[in-house]
Amino acid sequence: MNRNTTRLCAGLIGLGVFTIGAGPAEAVSVKIYGSPDAAWYDVQTKMLGTGLFSTVDGGSISYYTPALSELSQYDAVLIFGCCGYFEEHELGDNLADFMDAGGGVVLARGMLASGGGTQIEGRLRESSYFPWEPSNVPVGGSFNWLVPDVADHPILEGVGGFNCGNANHHDGLDLVPGAVAVAHWDDGDPALAVIEPTAGRSVGLNLTAASSDYDNAGWDVATDGAGLIANSLLWSAGALGGETGDDDDDATDDDDDATDDDDDATDDDDLTDDDDDATDDDDATDCVDCDGDGFGAPVDCDDLSSAIHPGAEEVANGVDDDCDGEVDESDGPTCVSSLTADRSLDWTILVATGLFLVPWRRRR
Repeated sequence: MNRNTTRLCAGLIGLGVFTIGAGPAEAVSVKIYGSPDAAWYDVQTKMLGTGLFSTVDGGSISYYTPALSELSQYDAVLIFGCCGYFEEHELGDNLADFMDAGGGVVLARGMLASGGGTQIEGRLRESSYFPWEPSNVPVGGSFNWLVPDVADHPILEGVGGFNCGNANHHDGLDLVPGAVAVAHWDDGDPALAVIEPTAGRSVGLNLTAASSDYDNAGWDVATDGAGLIANSLLWSAGALGGETGDDDDDATDDDDDATDDDDDATDDDDLTDDDDDATDDDDATDCVDCDGDGFGAPVDCDDLSSAIHPGAEEVANGVDDDCDGEVDESDGPTCVSSLTADRSLDWTILVATGLFLVPWRRRR
């Protein structure tokens, strides 16, 4: 992502100053849904301040449920709150539909709870479109630092340090199958996780989305909560860290590195150079004995043909059938049939007799 302006913020990891650029390579529009109203306004202001988005709208989630038609106006949405949602099942269904259409969803503290009317239900939860199972243990630590689990994850790019401030986070959050833990708090509780269950992506932030500018229970504005939340929105929208999926041989730059069909894909046994190293099926990582003849590469010199393997009968066919490095090494006669363009000759048989080749011809 091309970033052409610079934002500086004091970060305490490394006890220094860190830098995050601004200015996305492509226009990304987002909406912040939260409750109460002043909280989402604080987050909206912070996202506008990054300069990373073409549009940052905001609104309350307490009094109505945004329909898919509204969600679809944006590339990604952030949802958080402490005061409950108008209709949590309908909201979960609409968010899942939004993700199926390629939209990105970021959910922060409030929707992580199980019970109390603040959790999101519906298909978002039922189909594991969110990286954690909600927790009924809402009390965790405070003033904790973010510790990376996947240090090179795009969401952590440029984030020099982040402290959750005087705000509790949730204990007991369990990853759903397919989710990845990206970071945790220094007390061991989970902090950031992601999942890509469908065309869209989902990010879980186990933190209060609003900053200490809004409330003394918000994240510490002397650290880079704005960068972390912004990167979460960008990643969920597919604008950070590339397209979903590996870069395979489909003439598309799936991993968004400006190179179509590069070497990120695995070269499997499909007679296609999946990893673009000019060799088809070179690493054969998807099977051990692909043709089921009891021998696998490299001893099986053709693991796509069950007739070719060590110990197979060598026949006169121009192929090394028994994988001994020699072709048609039998002592018997060699017979080759061929059609000719000469219409007076239907076929020719050449029989090797010592040093002589004797042709037989059948004429019309």
